[in-house]
Amino acid sequence: MAAKYLGEIPQVMMLDVLYTPRETETAINAMLWHKDRHHDSVFRIFINPFDMLKDNGATMAFPKSYSNSKYYNTYPYFTDSEAIKNGFNMKDVKHLTGKSGQIGVVDTIQNFHCGSRSKNERYLAILTFVPYLYLGRYDSPSLTGERSAYKKENEFILNYFK
Repeated sequence: MAAKYLGEIPQVMMLDVLYTPRETETAINAMLWHKDRHHDSVFRIFINPFDMLKDNGATMAFPKSYSNSKYYNTYPYFTDSEAIKNGFNMKDVKHLTGKSGQIGVVDTIQNFHCGSRSKNERYLAILTFVPYLYLGRYDSPSLTGERSAYKKENEFILNYFK
């Protein structure tokens, strides 16, 4: 799945195991709407170790097509009220809810998302895949000339396993 979405051989960038206490009065950081900025695209699998409901911090995301057509002026984070002022329709938000063991998939680079707005404790595991040899930031040598050398290899291997 990750290879098909990314169009390249994937590698695991990280596995996060998150705990969030009950919601604080003020939303901060990942509790606000944002897009991650560390790559061009990622394939993130959100794994629910316990039943995940809206009330216990389900990650929320706007559809990719919607996220690519909207802009906002409080980069990198913005509140619900700022989103509404900028034309975001909160009815379009998808909640990654599910039973224990179920997964959800979101490209957090391409989709506006937020999480941890929880009335209860929140537990979540996130497995992040990025294109092969794409672990660094944009100024890394592997993301400039060196990375292009692997394009043909990636295409060959992806075609081989189709």
